[in-house]
Amino acid sequence: MKPLAGLRGTRERMGLARPIPGPLSWNELHPSTPFMNRPLAVDRLEEIRRRLTSLGSVSVSELAEALNVSRETIRRDLKVLAELGDAEIVHGGATRRRVVEPGLAQRTEENRRAKLLIAKRAADLLFEGATVLIDSGSTTLEFAREIARLRGITVATNSLGVATLLARSRHKVHLLGGEIDPNDESSMSAETIAALDGFSFDLAFVGVGGLSAKAGLTDYTRTGAQFRSRMIAAVSHAYLLADSSKFERETPYPVAGADRIAGLVTERRPTGALARWFARRGIAVLLA
Repeated sequence: MKPLAGLRGTRERMGLARPIPGPLSWNELHPSTPFMNRPLAVDRLEEIRRRLTSLGSVSVSELAEALNVSRETIRRDLKVLAELGDAEIVHGGATRRRVVEPGLAQRTEENRRAKLLIAKRAADLLFEGATVLIDSGSTTLEFAREIARLRGITVATNSLGVATLLARSRHKVHLLGGEIDPNDESSMSAETIAALDGFSFDLAFVGVGGLSAKAGLTDYTRTGAQFRSRMIAAVSHAYLLADSSKFERETPYPVAGADRIAGLVTERRPTGALARWFARRGIAVLLA
């Protein structure tokens, strides 16, 4: 029998030897894509991602001119980003992939017990004669049901459901105007944000799309994020109402003003990096 070294030399001469597997090349990762200079390609992809984030959409012709490459190269880049879930191909370019929040009816049934507990705990924060700003959403709707039995509270809200429920309970209610978002069953537009300027509030109860140590407070839409940022700025005491399913969830648009928040009302205490994020900002965690 030949020694191992001899056998290996024979296999190499016959062209049968296989190299030790190493990292896959760009071509191996994307076999349908012609050869690219990988560092340059990665830089292009990052630049296209940046533009999609800031602008919402990009065109093939503008990218080709700005990045000094062919339109075909840009089309390949956009295809890669679409495969990675970072873009949606449209005629002539691409758009940022939308992250759509489930409709209000569906959200109302999710984590229902946690939302009921949060609503009861948040109601303890109210006092007679308070002027309260209430956000739209499934948790704030449960909160409205909980405070319907109270008296002497003035409410402003963008939620159709909250406004209807509290008006029937003979509270003084102001419905903030603007275009109606059918998914959220609320007014949500520039007019809604501007309407906040006409009020003075004691408390605000705010919902968010996600809470994470990396991204902070985030929301599903730009207008929603702007509205909630303005809610937080409009009061001396703002409280987040969010169940634990929102923990470490990131949605596309940042909500400003985290340092102004008085507390988070939730059914489970955040842990790890998220707990430290709240602690650094002095945000109290109020367990339901």
